[in-house]
Amino acid sequence: YASGVMLRTKDGSSKEILVKDKGEVIVSCGAIDSPKLLQISGVGPKRLMNELDIPLVLDSPVGEGLKDHVMYVLVYETPTLPEKLSPNSINGVLYDESLDVQFLFCDGKTAPHHAALGLVEPCYEKIPATTLVGKLKDTVVLFGMTMLAFILRTMIASIPSVRTKIQTSLGVLVNLMKPSSVGSVMIRSRNPMDAPIIDAAFLSKECDMDTMIKGVMKAREMVKTSP
Repeated sequence: YASGVMLRTKDGSSKEILVKDKGEVIVSCGAIDSPKLLQISGVGPKRLMNELDIPLVLDSPVGEGLKDHVMYVLVYETPTLPEKLSPNSINGVLYDESLDVQFLFCDGKTAPHHAALGLVEPCYEKIPATTLVGKLKDTVVLFGMTMLAFILRTMIASIPSVRTKIQTSLGVLVNLMKPSSVGSVMIRSRNPMDAPIIDAAFLSKECDMDTMIKGVMKAREMVKTSP
């Protein structure tokens, strides 16, 4: 069993925290970083431990059962918008039990905010750089994405044609609810700062592909239906 945790601080130094009095270590790092932490600690497939010269603690299929929902996005243009919009711009959700497919209907009313968030948020989610060059690079990228987001919001707010084009869009997201395809998360090195190799294996099973195709066809039928 785990006897403690080794932390790496922002200045690059390491610190050990040992578990005492019959305590325990609970790994709660999400679907990606949980297997990464276990594998670096020697819990994972034996072949992987041998390849990276990590002392094997437990031969386990950790990281070999990754499953995630895959979405297919259909975008249309509509001449009018609904009178009432939800805060996140999702106007409706339908579930087809026969296909195990979920349909999310969205409009472009809040597209400016979502687009800006999509540009800047990845800069905060990445692992912080530890070198001076890396920190400077991260700062430049963050500044650039922030300015691009500002320009995008300004264009939408000040140019009617751009605003109308975006806000009268309609998106239908086809979501595969119970995928059979199985991917994996495997570390690429012993360095905890290195991102793992993620193989989502989306639609690798033929049954998932068939279900997605049927879901997309169903969505197209619904869009063509009269009010």
